[in-house]
Amino acid sequence: MINSANNNGGRFITENINVDAPGNNHRFRVLVDYFANALSQPNLDGGVITPIDTEPLVNVYCGGTLAGSFGGDPDVRNDPDEVTDFNTPGQQWRVADIQTHGSGNNLTCTLTPITAVGTGNYDLRSDDTTY
Repeated sequence: MINSANNNGGRFITENINVDAPGNNHRFRVLVDYFANALSQPNLDGGVITPIDTEPLVNVYCGGTLAGSFGGDPDVRNDPDEVTDFNTPGQQWRVADIQTHGSGNNLTCTLTPITAVGTGNYDLRSDDTTY
């Protein structure tokens, strides 16, 4: 995970998923779990841990090549693909399904974004780790 501060004190969290050497026709699902809404270090004066907003970006690499990205672009504020309201411990974002084709130097992947039923929006759930 790479954290980089933005101007409003939030964090962009980049998750890099690497599918390096699977067999042909293997399937994977990418899920991001929101573990905590706090800075990683408490205030040194013993004060309260400061909550932060996050804006996740998931990059999927297939055989070492970027196959796709999900979530907003961290360099573009208010990107229409930005994941919003992902700010509560226990939330999960079902990002995408991956299917592999070929192997070795001929490996490719098909990525299918997962959307909430009937909405077309990202699939965000709370305390629900079902597949």
